[in-house]
Amino acid sequence: MSLTVLAKTSEIVWALLESYDIDPLPSFEDAGIDPALRNHIGARIDQAKMDKLWRNAVERSNDPCFGLRAAQLWHPSYLHALGYAWLASPTLRSALERLVRFTHLVAQATETSIEESDDQLIFSWMNHTRTSDDYWHANATMAILITMCRANYGDDLDPAVIRFTHAQPERTGDFYDLFRCPVEFDAPSNQLIIAKQAADKILPGSNHLMEQINDQEIIKYL
Repeated sequence: MSLTVLAKTSEIVWALLESYDIDPLPSFEDAGIDPALRNHIGARIDQAKMDKLWRNAVERSNDPCFGLRAAQLWHPSYLHALGYAWLASPTLRSALERLVRFTHLVAQATETSIEESDDQLIFSWMNHTRTSDDYWHANATMAILITMCRANYGDDLDPAVIRFTHAQPERTGDFYDLFRCPVEFDAPSNQLIIAKQAADKILPGSNHLMEQINDQEIIKYL
């Protein structure tokens, strides 16, 4: 059985290409992906096809920081009910724990975990089917993740550290501009590290009823 990803996430690639004034349709056709799937709630796409789509899009954009621009385009609907459950989470800790619990809703090959130090929460994720050459996936995922955290917490959230498994690119300014913290490369895993104080702050969007409703939708889907 092939590994799959949520088809709705391909909407990010479509929107990214349009942001460069590039017609997305040829990239989808080249990857063998029906572009209509991006509007079908719950549809899934073979991961190999999605990887090919991203690779084609990066090449056509000629921008090594292509993935980072995903931060400007995230919408909760791209993650099915998980996006809305995330927004209703009472803390960033609970939101990240929810993401660990339901990671395979988004991508079956991705593994996530949470660790703690004395004063920090460490969220790690890896997709072992991809190589570090596929750096755009890591960049886009981290860009979306920090955007999701700031959507809940507020734009003043600055992580303690961001880590990537891929090598340091020639252009690092875009990374520091987006993440506003130290960024490390060639790390053992991709990591978002935030202070426990920030992770446990009660958030204004907390809504237990919406958490429950959307969690049940996720469980039903899975």
